[in-house]
Amino acid sequence: MRILDIPRAERRRRVDLHIRRDKMPSYLRRRAVRAYAEGMQRARGSAEGPSQQQLDFADWVKDVVDAFGDPPKEWSVTRIAREAGVHRNAIYDWMGARAKPQRETVAKFCKGLGLDYDEPARLLGWNEAPSVPKDLEGFIRRARALADHPGTSAERRRVLEARIEAAESTFRAAQEMEKTAEALLREALGEDADT
Repeated sequence: MRILDIPRAERRRRVDLHIRRDKMPSYLRRRAVRAYAEGMQRARGSAEGPSQQQLDFADWVKDVVDAFGDPPKEWSVTRIAREAGVHRNAIYDWMGARAKPQRETVAKFCKGLGLDYDEPARLLGWNEAPSVPKDLEGFIRRARALADHPGTSAERRRVLEARIEAAESTFRAAQEMEKTAEALLREALGEDADT
């Protein structure tokens, strides 16, 4: 369709919209663009589009940009990027759900703006690995779970079971030694074993 095929009144209306849009403060312009373009962008390299996690993260980033863009700060995306220590294109890619965020970049973004990293990590499904047990019983439980896992090879299972058995016997011996040491100290102090 050529520009002259559009009625004159419609052409003027479109030009007026552009002029009004350009005179808006940047935070209002971002809101207008956000309302219009919601869900319109596709992730780069993905035929089905962005994942739900990426869309949730994009909404979170848009909220952050809006919060910093609103008065009293009225920061632009460029200023937010400079303060956060990330490239502004990364922020635009996150807002449009066009790129998969990297942990280091998101952590840097949050740290630079003084935001909590747990929220975007939760939105992106970056659950931290469960804490490794520090006690011997915890290690034995973990090793037994690995040995019982169906994906563990027979050779690996055999090695694990041998080491688990050695660890359990050492653990039992240590418990017996602890009981003996406790009994000797109680006797030396003149305490009853029942107290």
